[in-house]
Amino acid sequence: MNPPLDLRAVVAQNIRVVAEARGLGLNALADFAGVSRSQLFNVLNGKSSASLDWLSRLAEALGVEPWELLVEPRRSGRKRERGGRSSGPAERRETGASR
Repeated sequence: MNPPLDLRAVVAQNIRVVAEARGLGLNALADFAGVSRSQLFNVLNGKSSASLDWLSRLAEALGVEPWELLVEPRRSGRKRERGGRSSGPAERRETGASR
């Protein structure tokens, strides 16, 4: 049986990865999304959980769908798109590709 998924860690990692891919610093992301910086940093550090409304605002600011922040990144055996690229939230959004 697989261990339970740590959604807080998954969300935090996805926010960081997508923000970096967009060239957004975390302070700028908080401002752009209209969320408090302290709440963003608490979510990223696992000190608090995010509401669905909060995730939706952050996802919109990042240019991804909210569900993409909840999906554990694929590690080995990643599904490949044409051209051999792996398909993560930031990569799909940048190329305009969909599932």
